[in-house]
Amino acid sequence: MNRSFPDELHEVLQKHHVSPSQVHLEITEEAMVDRVVLRQMMDKMIAMGYSFSLDDYGSGYSNASRQMELPFENVKLDLSVVREYMKTGSKLVPALVLVLQHDHLSITAEGVETFEMVQKMKEIGCTYLQGYFYSKPVPMTEFEQWCQKRMR
Repeated sequence: MNRSFPDELHEVLQKHHVSPSQVHLEITEEAMVDRVVLRQMMDKMIAMGYSFSLDDYGSGYSNASRQMELPFENVKLDLSVVREYMKTGSKLVPALVLVLQHDHLSITAEGVETFEMVQKMKEIGCTYLQGYFYSKPVPMTEFEQWCQKRMR
């Protein structure tokens, strides 16, 4: 909630010739304590070209009014929600995805670890999938090498 963060981040990006449109910031539900300040900062950063995801949705203080009043482009379903859906097949998660899509939000399923999870999350309409199925966390140097290979 550092009010100078938008300008500091923008300075770093300019120094490294990175466009704000290439940066997608994630905000966890727990960080939404002071919604007035958060909204001001988000509005300022969106005007600068940044975009935002609501991270870990469904694991903490999930609140539809918070989600509706803040300018998110993406909602990331917490891995606990994804796992519970895989275990129970509850109709709540597909319904939630449908509602989020209706609000023109993209949806990321976190914690995707198996091909079955990939299929199910795509089937219910998740836009993006994230998890060990694709990659475990890797050191920065390994990630940089992977990126360089893809650019060739």
